[in-house]
Amino acid sequence: MKFRILAIALAFTFQLLAACGSANSELTIGGAASLGPVLQEISKLYKESYPERTLLLSMASSGAIARQIEQGAPIDLFFSAAEDKMQALEDQGLIQADSRRTVLQNTLVLIVLAGRDESAPVAWEQLLSMDGSLAIGEPESVPAGKYARQWLQALGIWEGLEPKMVFTSNVRQALVYTERAEVAAGIVYGSDAAGSKAVKIVAVGDANRMPKISYPLAITRQSENLLAAQEFMEWLFTEEAVRQLFQEYGFIWSLE
Repeated sequence: MKFRILAIALAFTFQLLAACGSANSELTIGGAASLGPVLQEISKLYKESYPERTLLLSMASSGAIARQIEQGAPIDLFFSAAEDKMQALEDQGLIQADSRRTVLQNTLVLIVLAGRDESAPVAWEQLLSMDGSLAIGEPESVPAGKYARQWLQALGIWEGLEPKMVFTSNVRQALVYTERAEVAAGIVYGSDAAGSKAVKIVAVGDANRMPKISYPLAITRQSENLLAAQEFMEWLFTEEAVRQLFQEYGFIWSLE
C-alpha cells in the first residue's frame, strides 16, 4: 500500500515537472511588424544558445499587439515600436513595469521605387505635387503612421496630403505597396528600407523636430514563463551577436 502511494506521488511529481518544463519550453513575443525580419534571425540565434526552448513570434502593429494583450492573449513579452503603447499597458497593470527597457531607436524615411522616373518625389515638400498615392501606417494603431502624421504636420503638409494617402495595417505593408509600385511613395522606418533592394530612400525625417522613435521591451503580467522571459531579456541585452543583427537591419541600439 505504501509502495502504491509512493508510486502515485512520484508519478504526480513527474507530471508536474513535465508540465513546468513544457511551459518554459516556449516563449511568445508580441512585436511590432517592423521588428519581424530581425526577430526571425534572433530566434534562430536564441535556439542555438537554448536548444530546449522555442521563440514564437506574433508580429503586427504595436496597437494590434497591445489589444491582444488587453484581451488576455498568451504573450510573454511585448516589443513595441512606441512608448505610448507600452505605457498604456503599464497604466493598466498589464506589463511588469520593473522589466521595461528601451532597447532600440529608428528613423522615419520617405521611400520610392528604385529606378522610378524623374517624376518621383525626392523631398518631403514634393509630396504635395506628386502624381499618385502615399502609403503610411494607420496613425491611430500603427506607430510609424503616427510618427508620419506628426512629421507631416510639423512640415505643414499633412492636410494637403490627406486625399493622396493610403493607410496600411502595419508599416511593412506600406513598404510592400511601394515595392509593388501600387503607390508613388511610402513612409516607413529606416530599418524597413534598409532591408529592401526594391526601394530607395529619398528623404529622412529630422530627429530634432519629431518625437524619438523608441522600441521598449517588457514582460507581460500574464506571462506564465517569468524565469524564461527574464533569461531571454538578459541574453538579448548581453549577446554581442544580437546587437550586431539589430544594427545590420538598420536599427539604432540604445540600451543603456
